[in-house]
Amino acid sequence: MDLFCLLTGGAYNMGNLITNLLFTVCTVILLGELGRSSRTIVRRVVDGLLLIALQTALDVVFQSLLAQTQSMPSLFLMMTAYALLQTRLTPIDRVVRCATFMALFVITVSMTGMITTAFSLLRRLSFGYSIPSAISYAAMFFFVFLLRRFSVERFSFIPSHYVVLILLTDVAGAVASNSFITTYSYYLAAKNDSYLSIYLMQFEQSFASVNLFVNVSFIMLISISYVMFHLLAKEHDERAELLVTKRSEEDSADMANLTQRTYEQLREMRHEIKNHDAYMKSLLDAGEYEELKDFFEVYSADHAEVLHHVSCGNRTVDAVVNSKITLAQSRGIEVKTMLAVPSELPFSAGDLYSLLANLLDNAIEGTSACGREDEGIRLSIRPEGDYYFFMATNPCDPKLMRRTRGGVLLTSKSDDDVHGYGTRVISRIAEKYQGSARFTAEGKTFVANVMLAGTSAE
Repeated sequence: MDLFCLLTGGAYNMGNLITNLLFTVCTVILLGELGRSSRTIVRRVVDGLLLIALQTALDVVFQSLLAQTQSMPSLFLMMTAYALLQTRLTPIDRVVRCATFMALFVITVSMTGMITTAFSLLRRLSFGYSIPSAISYAAMFFFVFLLRRFSVERFSFIPSHYVVLILLTDVAGAVASNSFITTYSYYLAAKNDSYLSIYLMQFEQSFASVNLFVNVSFIMLISISYVMFHLLAKEHDERAELLVTKRSEEDSADMANLTQRTYEQLREMRHEIKNHDAYMKSLLDAGEYEELKDFFEVYSADHAEVLHHVSCGNRTVDAVVNSKITLAQSRGIEVKTMLAVPSELPFSAGDLYSLLANLLDNAIEGTSACGREDEGIRLSIRPEGDYYFFMATNPCDPKLMRRTRGGVLLTSKSDDDVHGYGTRVISRIAEKYQGSARFTAEGKTFVANVMLAGTSAE
């Protein structure tokens, strides 16, 4: 028991052995990928050992620079380094998890020493001074469970102002708690003064109780804010998906109308084509070449929309590309296609539709935004080996380019609710079919490259 009391030295012994070891374990659980396989367990154990070595090395550095042990900066840098290596987590998820856990940890460890003072009963127990530290250790693991349970890992779109709010809450809670603990330190120093000790000793328990209550309130505030952050992000993500789904349904309706209109025009042309052929043959036989030329130009102009439609043999590709070509033409944008597509593709019709619709929507939006509609859009689909390659290019203004949280380039869109969601849909589809999606700006041209494996996702 004496050894345990020595190792758990309370609020101001932040460099104690058990605190540092448990912080390392919490870091691995908080940010690492968990699993029951022996390989995963071994990897996490190795991670923990490396982090302990890193934290020890940082302690030595701070000891040499500051001439005193400062474990808090070492723990913070250790967690930051480990978070940077966890590429499976989104940058926002890593930042929010680390910031929230550090804020809760600082508050919890700082208030540990007040517990014994606030509850005089603990001082009468032989192990009473160990209980506050034990409480803080249990709280650390509870925080890890809370942060993993309500993480934003699976959300594709999180508004930046939500992230700012939760980070401000973390910082404000940690700073305010530190202010109270600093005040408590001044109180302890004043209490030890021979002239003031008689007057201040009677307020010691009350002062510690107030500080303890305030710090517990900050812990609850940060915890509730994090849960609310999760719920708001979830709601916003679902709303964005609904907006994209609604847009897809509208596009499907437009696509159906376009297909019906095209078929009706083709049916009318079928009845007229014999007469037109006979008339043009008569002009050709009579040598009326100028009149034949004029007639052909009028004939082509009247049926340009029908004669220049895309027909690659795959109904889904034809339908969505024709629909988007009509949309682009309404904005004065020409779409050039090179489609090497079989009649059957190993992708679901819904995924294929979403992929092409989002590729062309992004290209149309980017072209309109930069005001260079005359340069047009190019779309190509080609098989190569066991993969299918989709590429869409459009003119862009580098000044209007934005980057996603992962560093991927995006065009600017007027609809802030679904900004960037199209590229996320494309990336999800690429991942589903063991492929990849890459968005780059090559000079003043935006290029979207998508590769899908030629086998089903299963």
